[in-house]
Amino acid sequence: MALLTLPASEKYRTIPTMKNIALTAVALLLTLSNYSHANRSLSIPSQILSSSARTYAPSGSQPSYFSVDLPYSPVESLRNQLESVLRTEGLRSEPLRHRGEAHITILVPDEMSRVLQALPYSQIIEIANRHQILTSPFQITCLGRGKQTRRQTRLHTYYLVVEFPQLRAFRSEVAERVASRNPQLYSFA
Repeated sequence: MALLTLPASEKYRTIPTMKNIALTAVALLLTLSNYSHANRSLSIPSQILSSSARTYAPSGSQPSYFSVDLPYSPVESLRNQLESVLRTEGLRSEPLRHRGEAHITILVPDEMSRVLQALPYSQIIEIANRHQILTSPFQITCLGRGKQTRRQTRLHTYYLVVEFPQLRAFRSEVAERVASRNPQLYSFA
């Protein structure tokens, strides 16, 4: 099994909106409360980068978001490593909560609801296929961490940030089409 090694980093990036088409995507979501960052290295299984098992999600004519599902087992391996680091550092003894899936977020619900006002879902899929979203390579740039306090409990979400040039091109084309059909829905930077 080939491995990529990335430093666990306190730096994290937020998922961009259509106005901010920068570094995109979430491949791993794990929630944790009461965690202080440990500066460790994690080995990223190269199978995460495989295009052979990618699919669009969700299906249906009016989905609330748009993403690409990734093979989960390599991401589960990474989650296990992260849990081990957290245990070693004495930061968490129980497993991280997760949904048992991995994906790259392409359009978040707020974006998707506005896009669907201008484009049918079939056109979104057509644009994604033209940009070869399911088969194009992407690079993992870092492990991100989001923080939120909910009901006086500190929650942390861990995710992989990826550089995905074809995804940027897809989002740009979708943004241009939405703006050309209904400028009130978006103004793009």
